[in-house]
Parts: sequence; structure tokens; C-alpha cells
Amino acid sequence: MKVKECLDKETVGNLILSHGTWRYLFYRCYSNVSPDYKNYGGRGIDVCPQWHGENGFYAFINDVGLRPSKEHSLDRIDVNKGYFPENVKWATNIEQANNRRNTKRYLLNGENLTLSEISRKLGVPYKRIWKANKLYGSPFEHEKMDPNKNKYFYRGCYRSISEIAKFKGITRPYVRAAIEKGYIPTRKTIVS
Repeated sequence: MKVKECLDKETVGNLILSHGTWRYLFYRCYSNVSPDYKNYGGRGIDVCPQWHGENGFYAFINDVGLRPSKEHSLDRIDVNKGYFPENVKWATNIEQANNRRNTKRYLLNGENLTLSEISRKLGVPYKRIWKANKLYGSPFEHEKMDPNKNKYFYRGCYRSISEIAKFKGITRPYVRAAIEKGYIPTRKTIVS
């Protein structure tokens, strides 16, 4: 059987991606000219001995499989341990970003989550979660920042700036400025 008949284009592409990843492991862990060496080899991060040498790439593929896509890279589950079959997995950029040494985690419903994971789970914009954490020391204090969820008490009920603008027939920036200057009387109290 010819190689051409055995491997489809996607598999060949994933083999090439996987081989590049495998080679880069050695560069960042064993070559002190690598810009990443200080964060890998310089910290004692090493590569599984079976993945070294002439048949190392085959052992690597056998242990971790082919790289699923260009969007995946090799992630160490425990960032303080080396590249070994039980400590690596293919992960997306988001998963990688959540598994860094400097990433803080917070407990939400029994899960240790990062700020971006909390943002996605709660459906609250990341900037709001981040700012609440910075101002109040906890991402879960985001409601303190704006208890009315950008609603203003205007003419008997809570309305958004867009609603007030539509009601008055003026633009939102003008309404925002008018509220700040006190030209449009509103009351911003906590909505229960």
C-alpha cells in the first residue's frame, strides 16, 4: 500500500503540526539560546526520556496522539512538572491561558475558576468581573459596581439610557451627559 493511499491531507497536516510541537519541546527545555529557556529548562522542566532520540517522535505520538488542529498546543497539566505522558494534553489557547503559573483562581459553586471562566459562567462581561476584583478584592462583588444594572429611575420607573433617549428624542451620549450634569432629574437607587 502506498503512503498516498494511507494518509489523508488532514492527518498529514496534523502529523506536521505534532512534529513541530515535539521538536519545540526540546528547544525550550534544553537549548539555553531559546528565549523561552528561562521559563522551561531553566526551571528544571524536562521531556520524557522515551520521547528522546530516533524513535522519540513515534513514542510521543503514541503517548499523546496527534495535535487535533492548529488551534491546539501541548499543555502541561501541572505547570511545575515536565513534559510526560501523564502531565500533558492538547489544549486550546483559552485552556492554556487558564493554566498559567500566575493565574489566580476563585471558588464558584465548588469549582476553582479564573476570572475569564467566571465571566463566561455568570454571563457578566470580563471587564466588569476584573474591575470588581480590583476594587473590592473579589470578582463576585461585580453587582456593587452598578446595582441598578445601568438603569435610572426616570418618570416613575427604571429605564436604561437608551430608553430615556428614545423617550426624550435625543441621543444617548447627550442623555448620559445631561444626567451627569443634573439636567435630567433621575434617581439611581438600588433596585431590589
